[in-house]
Amino acid sequence: MIKLKDLLTEKRGIGGYYLMKMLKDMANDVKRDDKKLYKALMFLHDRINQSARDVDLDADDLNDFLNDPRGRKYAKDLPDWMIDDLFEGVNEIETLGASGLKSFAKKHKYAVKSKKSGGRVPLMYLSKDGNQFGPFDPTVLTKKYLLKKLGLNERKFHHKKLGDNYLGGYNDDKGNNTEMWGAKDGTFYIWVQKPGGAEAYIDLPKNVKDRSKADKIHHKITRDFKK
Repeated sequence: MIKLKDLLTEKRGIGGYYLMKMLKDMANDVKRDDKKLYKALMFLHDRINQSARDVDLDADDLNDFLNDPRGRKYAKDLPDWMIDDLFEGVNEIETLGASGLKSFAKKHKYAVKSKKSGGRVPLMYLSKDGNQFGPFDPTVLTKKYLLKKLGLNERKFHHKKLGDNYLGGYNDDKGNNTEMWGAKDGTFYIWVQKPGGAEAYIDLPKNVKDRSKADKIHHKITRDFKK
C-alpha cells in the first residue's frame, strides 16, 4: 500500500484527479513520437485512477508507483526531470486560485461554475458557446496551462515558418524566454531570448527525431537559466 505524504508538510502536492488530466495531456503529446514514454505516463494515470484520484500526490508518490512491481518496467522510460516538472509549477509559479480563475473567465467571456469533489477543493469548469472545459483545480492551475487548454493566445510566437508546431516554452521573471518548435521536416529548433532582449535560434541536431530527446535538451537550457 502506498503511504501518501502528510498534507501539512512543506512540500505541496497536486490533487489526484487533476494530476491524471495533466498526465493524459502529456501522454497524448508524445504518443506519436515515443510509444514507451506514452505507456509510462498512462501507467501513472491509470494507477492514480485506481487508488489515489481523491488525494493529493507529490513527486515522491509517483516514484513510489514506479518502484512497485507493476511500475518497474515503465520507470526506465520516464525521465526523473519529467516527473519533477509536473510539480515544479506548484512551488515556483503563481497559480490562479478560485478568484483568479473567475477573473480570467470574465475577461474572456466564459461562464464558470464549481462542483464539489472528493478532493480538498471544489473543481471548477468553464463553458462557452455550448462547450465545457475542465475540471480545473484552481489551487494548482496556472494561466499558461489554462490558455493552452482553451486554445487562447496572449503572446507573440517566434516560429521560423508558418505551420511549424509549437511544442512548449519557458519564461521567468529575469527575462529569459524559450519556445521549442517542430519543423515540417521532422527536425526541432528552440527560440531563446535572454534578459535585455537578445534573441537566437538553436537548431537541434538532425539526428534528434524523438520528441522526448528534444524535450530533454530544451529542459537543460531552461535549467541553466536558474543557475
